[in-house]
Amino acid sequence: MICHDVLQYLDARDAGGAIRNLGGLCRGVLHFSVLTSEDWERHCDRKATDRNAHLRPADWYRRRLAVDFINAGSGMFVRRGAPIQLWELDRLEPRRAARRA
Repeated sequence: MICHDVLQYLDARDAGGAIRNLGGLCRGVLHFSVLTSEDWERHCDRKATDRNAHLRPADWYRRRLAVDFINAGSGMFVRRGAPIQLWELDRLEPRRAARRA
């Protein structure tokens, strides 16, 4: 499933609802991309990027996606419970809290 550069045009309520819908519809891997406030500040070409968007922090999206997905990096989110094996280093979120030596 692909959701590419759409949710930044929705207000917070509708974007949150769309993420919940993605969790209910996706059965495998979601490729997710959205312009975040950090991207606007640090990464994008402001002359070529549409500023007419709801810029939210990346963590706003991460928290909502984490309900139904495992963040596998590079915009890939694997649906929790999907029959897909992720190796430990494929996960951006640890299975458990890491202990410092």
